[in-house]
Amino acid sequence: MRSAWLVAAALALALAAAPAIGCEAQKLVYEDHFSGPALDPSWGTYGDELSVEAGRMVIRPQPATVYWQTNDLATYMDVDFCADVTILDSVAPDEVLAGLIFWYVDDDNLYALEVDAAGHSSIWARASGDWRQIVPWGETELVPRGEGRAIHLRVAIQGKTATAFIDGRRLTDITVSVVPPEQSVGVIAGSAGTAVSTIAFDDFRITAPR
Repeated sequence: MRSAWLVAAALALALAAAPAIGCEAQKLVYEDHFSGPALDPSWGTYGDELSVEAGRMVIRPQPATVYWQTNDLATYMDVDFCADVTILDSVAPDEVLAGLIFWYVDDDNLYALEVDAAGHSSIWARASGDWRQIVPWGETELVPRGEGRAIHLRVAIQGKTATAFIDGRRLTDITVSVVPPEQSVGVIAGSAGTAVSTIAFDDFRITAPR
């Protein structure tokens, strides 16, 4: 597996801080606080859009571009994982995106929990290379407006159901008919259509569900 980027004009047009809250599962599988000068090797290869700065993973996708990075430590059936996400420079608050990817099979088949800097959230699926909205972009009180505030995102997966949380509060459940035999997890970021946005990630944790 590797990092991947996608120029997604249609997705960009569609786009719509809290203290760290640990994932609630009992068994810690992996954690990364991005304290070194470079990414841990478990993240695999990555492009120039990604760097490690001041103890955070920082992603600056090209305009109207979505970039995602998987953690290659292992693949999972059931998994509970989380990270703190901070939109440092949105450019356009309702076009930038930041979030977590799950049910990742390859670059053409994955799911993403996403938020923006305008108080919106959504869940997307990418199937055979095409994006579709599972939960459309919509305003929610769970997502703070503005830049520079850490948002704690979490996805807990058991069987065919994934539950998304924002700052420790349940956003929604989604259920699929078929789950991947194995999945990876990671992070995703997207820039506004007119300029490069800057998104930071910290305290990435993977735990085994209860």
